[in-house]
Amino acid sequence: RNLDLGIEQALLGDQVRFGVTWFNRRSTNLIVFSWDTYQSENIGKVDTDGLEVALQVRPDPHLQFAANYTLTNAINQSGTYLGKRLQLRPQHSGNVSADWETPVGLRLGASLFLAGDSFDDQANLVSLDGYALVTLRASMPLNDRLELYGRIENLTDAKYRTVAGYGTYGRAAYVGVRAKW
Repeated sequence: RNLDLGIEQALLGDQVRFGVTWFNRRSTNLIVFSWDTYQSENIGKVDTDGLEVALQVRPDPHLQFAANYTLTNAINQSGTYLGKRLQLRPQHSGNVSADWETPVGLRLGASLFLAGDSFDDQANLVSLDGYALVTLRASMPLNDRLELYGRIENLTDAKYRTVAGYGTYGRAAYVGVRAKW
């Protein structure tokens, strides 16, 4: 069962958009991986509720700022771990970004993604620290069909974990060409 209630409002001739969504989900027979047994396990019942807030500001057609925040409460409602937060789900997360298209068509952007603390296990004994990731991106149309693009992810080379015992990418750069026909 899932219920979402939200509202989105455009203001100032669509230069500002604001949205809020409340969600509530009841899951039964949710399958998760257990690091204790190294097997998939069933959680009989999970209640998840939360709130998402988003804001987009476009002061002119070539500049955009956006931000969003999500509060998620995902709680085990059955079995041994009754009342514990679900593993690998940060309670708080958010993103802030800015994008600009220059007069010559070059598009530049930056994003900051924030993830709060989470737990690696169903018992909530193994904590995973929150983290922040910065991404830079650029793209330049070469003609009507080709675009050169590039991005740098994890610009600050942050050390973080989304699962205990597993590493994540450090700083990484990507370059490519997009084609459309």
